[in-house]
Amino acid sequence: MMKRVHLSNTRKLFDFPDHFIPQDNVRAHMWFNIAASSGKVYAREIRADARKMRGEVEKKMSSAQITMAEQLARECIEKNYKGCY
Repeated sequence: MMKRVHLSNTRKLFDFPDHFIPQDNVRAHMWFNIAASSGKVYAREIRADARKMRGEVEKKMSSAQITMAEQLARECIEKNYKGCY
C-alpha cells in the first residue's frame, strides 16, 4: 500500500541544509515534474505546489541539468517508476 505524503512534509525534507542531506536538483526536478504532470487523483491536489517547487529548483539549475531531469522523468514514467530514485 502506497502511503500519501503531505507536501508540507516534502518541503521540510527539501529545505534541509546541504550539510545534512546532499541536494540533488536534477532528481528533485524529475519528481516535481512527474507530480506536476500526473493525472492521478492524489497528484491533482498538489499540482500547483509541485510546479512551484519545480520552478524554485530550476532557478538553481543549468539548462543541461533541466534537460537531463526532463529526460529522467520521461524514462521513469516509461519504466512505470521501477528503478527511479
